[in-house]
Amino acid sequence: MFWLRAAFCAALSFVALSGESRADDVTLTSRDGTVTVSGTLLAYDGEFYRVETRFGVLTVDGSGVTCEGPGCPDLDAYVAEIALSGTRTIGAVLMPALIEAFAIRQGYRAERIV
Repeated sequence: MFWLRAAFCAALSFVALSGESRADDVTLTSRDGTVTVSGTLLAYDGEFYRVETRFGVLTVDGSGVTCEGPGCPDLDAYVAEIALSGTRTIGAVLMPALIEAFAIRQGYRAERIV
């Protein structure tokens, strides 16, 4: 069961991080104001910012920074969404069961929209 949970979490992380991309500039500043990262926001998954900077792509933990600029997500209205695709059997039986079981165990609410 552990390997299944690990595989699901890895897939969920990949989908979330490769999600919607933005092409707007942001400035991420540490809570104490000592570190600043500026660049183009590539993705935000509800936890991490991926920013294209002059040093390359950086992934920054969102809990330790404030975001300023036109590319910053609205944190109050943010809802994580994922989309999965595959064979009919996986899509109709296996994945819904896995996602629902994972959501229940983590205290989340999963909604299936067909």
